[in-house]
Amino acid sequence: MGPARSGLSFAIDRMPEKKQKIVFVRMREFEANMTITLEEIKKLAERAEPAGEARL
Repeated sequence: MGPARSGLSFAIDRMPEKKQKIVFVRMREFEANMTITLEEIKKLAERAEPAGEARL
C-alpha cells in the first residue's frame, strides 16, 4: 500500500522472466483471500440482529 514498491515489484525485478507467473499467483492469492473475507462478513451479517431489536 502506498507509494513505495511492493514485494511483488522486487520479485519481478529479480526474476523478470517469471513476471507473468508471479503476477498470476499473486492474483489467485488476492482472489482466495477476498472470497474468505466476504464469506466471513456474510456470516457476521447473517448473525446480526435486525436494527431496533438489540438485546438489553
